[in-house]
Amino acid sequence: MRIRPYKPDPIKYDTYESGMQPIGGRWERFNVRYYRYALLFVIFDVEVVFLFPWATRVSALGWAGFTAIAIFLLLLTIGFLYEWLRGGIEWEESGQQRLTPPRAAAPAEDGSA
Repeated sequence: MRIRPYKPDPIKYDTYESGMQPIGGRWERFNVRYYRYALLFVIFDVEVVFLFPWATRVSALGWAGFTAIAIFLLLLTIGFLYEWLRGGIEWEESGQQRLTPPRAAAPAEDGSA
């Protein structure tokens, strides 16, 4: 006995891609940059979950609450600056990271530059 109706249809099992015809197969690999941006969004967006309750009760928390949220925002800002300087927020991939200084090019053997 079935509880739900069973009506197979190929359109039901088709991959959905924003109302457009899908490009590629179902198990297509995607660029890791999408995952990285999603992870950074989640990390930096979670701050709102902590800031909203603090903002609604800021007068009742006093200086202890202010100090706690200041430390939290400082750590969040340090993390954001680290990712920015590292190049984690840039869309274009570069071969080197910005925190490491570039190596000097070795002079050519034949004397040409």
